[in-house]
Amino acid sequence: MVGGGIVVLIGLNAATVVSEEPGHFYPKDFNAYLVIGKNGRVTVFSGKIEMGQGVLTSQAQLVAEELGVSLTSIDMVLGDTDRCPIDMGTFGSLTTRMFGPVLRAAAAQARAELLALAARKLRVGPDRLQVVHGVVSVVGQPHRQVSYGELAKGASIVRTLRGEAILRSASQFQVMGTSAQRLDGREKVTGAAQYAADIRVPGMLYAKLLRSPSHGATLQQLDTSVAEQLPGISLVNRDGLIAVLHADPEAAEEGLRRINANWQSPVGKLDPDSIHEHLVSQAAPLKTVALRGDVTAARAKATRIFESTYQKGYVAHAALEPHAAVAQIQEGQVTVWASTQTPFPTRDRIAKALGLESARVRVITPFLGGGFGGKSADQQAVEAARLAQMTGKPVQVAWTRAEEFFNDTFDPASVVKIVSGIEADGKISLWDYSVYSAGERGAVACYDIPNASFRSNRPSSPTVRFFRPPRSRTRS
Repeated sequence: MVGGGIVVLIGLNAATVVSEEPGHFYPKDFNAYLVIGKNGRVTVFSGKIEMGQGVLTSQAQLVAEELGVSLTSIDMVLGDTDRCPIDMGTFGSLTTRMFGPVLRAAAAQARAELLALAARKLRVGPDRLQVVHGVVSVVGQPHRQVSYGELAKGASIVRTLRGEAILRSASQFQVMGTSAQRLDGREKVTGAAQYAADIRVPGMLYAKLLRSPSHGATLQQLDTSVAEQLPGISLVNRDGLIAVLHADPEAAEEGLRRINANWQSPVGKLDPDSIHEHLVSQAAPLKTVALRGDVTAARAKATRIFESTYQKGYVAHAALEPHAAVAQIQEGQVTVWASTQTPFPTRDRIAKALGLESARVRVITPFLGGGFGGKSADQQAVEAARLAQMTGKPVQVAWTRAEEFFNDTFDPASVVKIVSGIEADGKISLWDYSVYSAGERGAVACYDIPNASFRSNRPSSPTVRFFRPPRSRTRS
């Protein structure tokens, strides 16, 4: 066990194991959200990732506010599957509004536990204590004080968050609601920030993959003899994965150009003009997502009826940073640095592709240069891991912009049909909404319409639609 530290867990297992590394604590329990070290620094562990939306800083602000510490005393660890609590991913603008209350609750519980420890040490009731920048003092007697670091020193203290946390009220905010300097700002403006393509591992090979010229194309003939004669080239052709690897990325690219491949491409039956009709005609039956009132009766009574159809084409996410990943395998353990919005699902996909247990795969998420939902499939991470397993060497797979636009997932094309109606007083009495292909997330109207139906052939996950943060109270 460590010489001192306070670990705050979200979950049922309070028997955590904590080890110490230079400068910080390392929680082995995957439910650990906060560790307060004996030096007074607070390490926050979050499965959410930073892709330019600012949650590295905003999550730190949440914790600083509830703990009563300065923003500069917080260290953030994001998207590391070996160190952070499990999380299904960063998407849908859910980090602050859904995960934020959970993180605030953890910090508020930690504050309560620290005040209880301080009360015993200072021999006063917790109600007589105040916290300023991580120092607990007796109100009116500032000389009677103890820091969080001193409270954490000399013992390893584990607290599990249970029940209802008491949060600060908005009127008490000193850190939240302010325009704090971004914690990643200096790194990014100076170019010091590392993204997945910036990761370098000793002995690493750069991989360039042979891609088909069209979706659904089949490889008819392959000649790699010229490419294999280039100095330093390694070539992989296994289980549908064809790649040229070299210690220099330009040499790997040259090797790829020397491959002679003949493909047979299928005849396309769909185009931008016909795709929407196809989506509707081939759609699974619509399912009701939400229903209020009687839309059939409302339609019969409506003064005016409006029927509209909206079509949306496929949209590339086109993040500034193309997909990239570096994979390394040492002593049976796989480490992948990936530009991913979903570290834990990506870990599981990699494990499945390699035939390993998820516990033997670690995904580390550096900064992302944008995502917009497009960095969730993480094909490049699986490719890098497979090639590392095949070659026995660390491998980087960094997609080109052309690969990005052709092989990436796209925001889906969709069709939305809306029937609406108004009564004589001009109020909307009817809203009959059907969406094909895109799912119903965000489709439910925010207006108070008495008769409304929402249908989709691709319903979203109930855990996303109906998730609610834990109950909490604010203190005045």
